[in-house]
Formats: sequence, C-alpha cells, structure tokens
Amino acid sequence: MYLRWLAAGSAMVCISFIVFYSPTDPWSSAIAGTIGGGAFAAVYLIRQLAASKVSLLKKILLIVLLAVLFAATASAWSVFYSMTTWQRAKLTEIRTRISDEAIVGQTQEALMPVYRAYYEQKEPKQSLGILFRRIHSSDIHENKLTVKVHSDDLYFITGVSDSAVTIVSMDSVARGWSPVFSNINGQKGHIQMCSVLTEKGVSHERKN
Repeated sequence: MYLRWLAAGSAMVCISFIVFYSPTDPWSSAIAGTIGGGAFAAVYLIRQLAASKVSLLKKILLIVLLAVLFAATASAWSVFYSMTTWQRAKLTEIRTRISDEAIVGQTQEALMPVYRAYYEQKEPKQSLGILFRRIHSSDIHENKLTVKVHSDDLYFITGVSDSAVTIVSMDSVARGWSPVFSNINGQKGHIQMCSVLTEKGVSHERKN
C-alpha cells in the first residue's frame, strides 16, 4: 500500500517537473515539482487523518497546522525565487556594463594609435586606412582584429578606407537589448557595437 502511494507521489513530482520544464528557466520546473509533491503529500496526509481514530478536533488542528506549514513553505520559496531572479538580473546588468566598457576600451586602444600617428606624421600624409593596416599588420587575420587582452569579445574590421576605419565588435556571451538581433558572426541577441575612426576621432555606437 505504502509503495503504491510512494510511486504515485514520485510520478506526480516527475510529471509536474516535465510538463513545466524549460531549458532557459529551471525555476519553473522546480516550483512545479515542489507544488505537485506538496499537493500530493497534503492529499495523502488528509486521507490518513480521515482514516485514523483521533478526535475530530485533533484532525482539524492537524489540517490547519499542515495548511500553515504549506503556506510558510510556499512563501519561503517565493521569497527565495524573487531574490534569485533579482540577483540574476543584477548580474546580467553588471555583465553588460563590463562588456560595454571592455569593448570601448579595446577599440580605443586599437584605433587611437592610428589617430595619433595620422596627425603626428609629416607631409605627404598617409591615409587612416594605410596607417591602420601598417600599425596592426600583425593583428589582422581574415578581417578580424586580435586584441591583446583575451576575452569573449570579437572584433570584425568591416571597412577600411582613406578617410575612415570601421570595426564592429560583439560579445559572444553577454546578451544585448533584443534577443532576435542578428550579430555579425551569425549569432543572435548578443551585445554588438560599431566603432568608427575618422579625422575627427573615434565614435562608438551600440547596436544591441
């Protein structure tokens, strides 16, 4: 008898977990499994109380106690879930801010030497494009710029002319504003920024 109840309870938890399973939100399946298990346990205990020989008053008190315990557990789960969600949101925000600053810093470090060399050279002047390819000759591989600091960022050279150098940078891990944004490398939803060097300096525009 007890084995059948145990099997039924296990099945209840597993079914709840599977039905609400989400690879992007493990909390939904965990909460569903907990609720399913708690509901089954409540039904089992109430049935056991109904079949027992204790007085009606004691049965009512036990049922009230079980309800209070269940409500307290659900409340604790809710608070824990809220805290975890808030922490995850803050971590994402911090990761995004760090990524933005890292991308800007790395592109500035790559483009400012070109900008300085352009204005420090004597006549006849070489163009920005020529100076960029000369200064970064060992850092350019298949239109990708290799930065000195190892990171999750990727730097694509999308335009080199006499008057401008354009670099599109992205973070292969951190998420951007739109989850459906198409990144330059074929991924979707990641942070991406466009940096342009001209005679006026370096400008940065975040695309996602």
